[in-house]
Amino acid sequence: NFISLGIIESGKQVYHNNNDLIVTFTKEQDICLSKLGVTGNVIWNNCHTKEGYQIGKMLVGTYNGGYLIAGMEENITADTVKAYVLKLDSLGNFEWDRYYTMGNDARFFTVQQTPWDGGYIFGGMGYSTATGYDMFVVKTNSVGDSLWSRRYGGNEDDSSRGSDTIDYS
Repeated sequence: NFISLGIIESGKQVYHNNNDLIVTFTKEQDICLSKLGVTGNVIWNNCHTKEGYQIGKMLVGTYNGGYLIAGMEENITADTVKAYVLKLDSLGNFEWDRYYTMGNDARFFTVQQTPWDGGYIFGGMGYSTATGYDMFVVKTNSVGDSLWSRRYGGNEDDSSRGSDTIDYS
C-alpha cells in the first residue's frame, strides 16, 4: 500500500490504539486519517472532503471505538474561521460533523470526552471585537449538539490549549 501524506499540522494528531497508530493530517484542504500497523503498514486511509479548508488540531479516541477530531475550518472568501469537529467510526468513516462560532474567528485546539455523560468538551479561542481573542469553551452531548458555550478572557488574548477531565470519586 502507498500512502501520500499531506501536511501534519501542529497539535496532537497521533493516537495510539493497542498496537496501531491513527494519524490525522491535512491533504489538499481536507482532513485525512490513516491507521498504521506496528510495522508502519497502512491498514486503512480515509480523507473527508468538504467545502473550505479543514485543519485538525487534536485527535482523540471515543468510548464507542471511533475517533473525534477538533480543529477549524477556514473560509478565505468570507474571511471567517469556524471551530470544526469531525466524528468518525472505528474504520475512519464519517459519522457527523459540527461547526461552532464566536464572532468571525473561532478555533478548537483541544477536546476531551466527558465520562459522566459521553459528551465532549472543546477548548480553543474565538474573536471578540471588544476584547480580541478570548478562550472559547463548548460543552456538547454525544452527537455534538451544543449544551453550552462560554468565553473567558480580558483585555489580553486568551486561549485554551489543553484540557483534561478530573475524577473526584
